[in-house]
Amino acid sequence: MKLSYASRVLGFISKGSGSLTEGNGEPERLPLDPSKRRILLQMKLESGLLQDHFAIIRDTLCAKDYSLKLNNNDRSILHMAKEMLVNEIMYVLNIATKDASTYVKEDMEKRQLEFNVHRS
Repeated sequence: MKLSYASRVLGFISKGSGSLTEGNGEPERLPLDPSKRRILLQMKLESGLLQDHFAIIRDTLCAKDYSLKLNNNDRSILHMAKEMLVNEIMYVLNIATKDASTYVKEDMEKRQLEFNVHRS
């Protein structure tokens, strides 16, 4: 069972799912209304689906492209989504928290660079 789960998570990551250019090639614009944004992000966080966690990370990081300033709640949910992803990587790869954090951080930086190059 663990191998199947590991294959799904790593396949999901290696295929670029949850990348900054997932779906139609553009991040989803978050609602400008902080209350609506909180509800949307919280629902995605609570879904437990990796694709929703990737979407939270992608959409909050790309919010600056349309001048949306993240509030404390947005940053908190972003942090939780990253932590959940780190925990998944830790479990799947059987590595230490620090190594999983580094893996996620480096992958996010790589995808951000690719996204910036793609957009220019």
